[in-house]
Amino acid sequence: MSALSERAWRVEGVESNSKRHAFPLNASQRIVLTFCWLGIWWGLVLWLGVTILIDRPARPQALTAADPQPIPPAPSPKPPGKPIPPAPTPPPDPQPIPPAPAPSP
Repeated sequence: MSALSERAWRVEGVESNSKRHAFPLNASQRIVLTFCWLGIWWGLVLWLGVTILIDRPARPQALTAADPQPIPPAPSPKPPGKPIPPAPTPPPDPQPIPPAPAPSP
């Protein structure tokens, strides 16, 4: 702005918005702050939407079968009739070391 136009603004009592702010921010700070506000607003909108969807009673589902079929048992990995071998026994614990005698004074 030239000095003449800035003086005209002051004479008329009108201040430019870009000249005075409570919190002066540069361009990158304004961008970050804008995205923060957008994130807060979208977070609130999504939270409200999910909350409303969760609180809404579920629609009744049509039943596909009067009585459901039982799930058959999974096939065993070993053929039937073969015995399961016993688990190996752990080695015996080693003998504990006796404590050292106390030194005599």
